[in-house]
Amino acid sequence: MKPQKFSPLFLGFFLSMLLFPTLGWGKDQRITFPKGGIAAKIQGKIKGRDDEVCYLAKARSGQHMKVEVHGDGPTSGTVKLPSGEGEGQPGGVIFDDRLKESGDYRICVGESKMTDPWKGKFILSVEIK
Repeated sequence: MKPQKFSPLFLGFFLSMLLFPTLGWGKDQRITFPKGGIAAKIQGKIKGRDDEVCYLAKARSGQHMKVEVHGDGPTSGTVKLPSGEGEGQPGGVIFDDRLKESGDYRICVGESKMTDPWKGKFILSVEIK
């Protein structure tokens, strides 16, 4: 039996699918704070019912973190600790607590599933002190 040959187009598509995660598409965005700053505001966009936009914020145990989200429509958000534990809330203040772990905190924003679907902008505010 002869080995099957693949067209260069198919091979290029296949390789791009393998490399997709390493190109930075669909990855969490790193939150950077201004030098000496403790707060950051990020404007994002929700594209539909199942869209979720995620960010990473580096913090240390003992610091206090407050995360707030407001959008063109009802939002929801989750904050996952470095250990993987998570907390979710409807929009507004989604997290306000002293941190028990050091590392990357994953903050995700989406639209509230308890209301009618919407698309639009949101503002995520993160304060770590």
